[in-house]
Amino acid sequence: MGALSYVKFIFTILLIIILLKQYVEMWILLDKFNQKVLKYTLPICEILLLLFYDGLFLFPSVMVFLILIYRYNILDNKTFKTFYPISKLKFNVNINSILQVVFLSPFLFFIFQAIISFNLDSSGNNLIYQKQFIDYLTFFVLTSIIAPVVEEFTFRVLIYDNWLSSLFNKKIVAVLISSVIFAFTHFDYKTYIYTFVTGVTLCFIYDIYGYLGSVTLHMLFNIYSFLGMSGINIEWKNLFIVSFISLSILVINYNVNYGLKVLQKRKNIVR
Repeated sequence: MGALSYVKFIFTILLIIILLKQYVEMWILLDKFNQKVLKYTLPICEILLLLFYDGLFLFPSVMVFLILIYRYNILDNKTFKTFYPISKLKFNVNINSILQVVFLSPFLFFIFQAIISFNLDSSGNNLIYQKQFIDYLTFFVLTSIIAPVVEEFTFRVLIYDNWLSSLFNKKIVAVLISSVIFAFTHFDYKTYIYTFVTGVTLCFIYDIYGYLGSVTLHMLFNIYSFLGMSGINIEWKNLFIVSFISLSILVINYNVNYGLKVLQKRKNIVR
């Protein structure tokens, strides 16, 4: 326990340094965009949340990023690119890709359960004693909606893609390091392996499906875990059936789509 706590402390400090670096860059960026109000109010909001409600820490900053990206198309801005050379493709809104992640998620969750023997209700018994509906609702919003949005931008976009991928020639090194940081800044030592494997998976999903794809998978994983924490246990048999059906739908959809593309190419050749 002592050694693990020490390692967790080191990675937490490392994460803080990385986030501070990103935060200073964003602060300079807001100054260049003449966003004086945001420049000074954003740090105040973050400090207050860190002191009084750390569950929402970094949420304001991530929201500013996402508004700039999706509302103002800031990824095409040269000034923004000098600080954050993030691929525009990673932020495309593709409903088909999101649906693929949705159908893939039960299968991945089942595999993780089988390999790691992660018990759905093992880490959330404390929720059983929170009898008020607002407690469950607040916890659900924080863990299943806000946390995935913030963590995917922090760990996959900023740390993995924007920072580590540019430092190492081999992307797998960036995947592993970002996933280790992700694991050691989460929960307790009993979930490190599960969180690490989840982090690795989310990196690959991010590379294939983009930011919204990794957010979707992260949300679904947290929802599955939330059900177990709330006392709603999913039997292995049912989880297997759901994962098998969802994977089958995904494979069928892929093959149908591929077949239609082949037919279209043949028609174009004939013409």
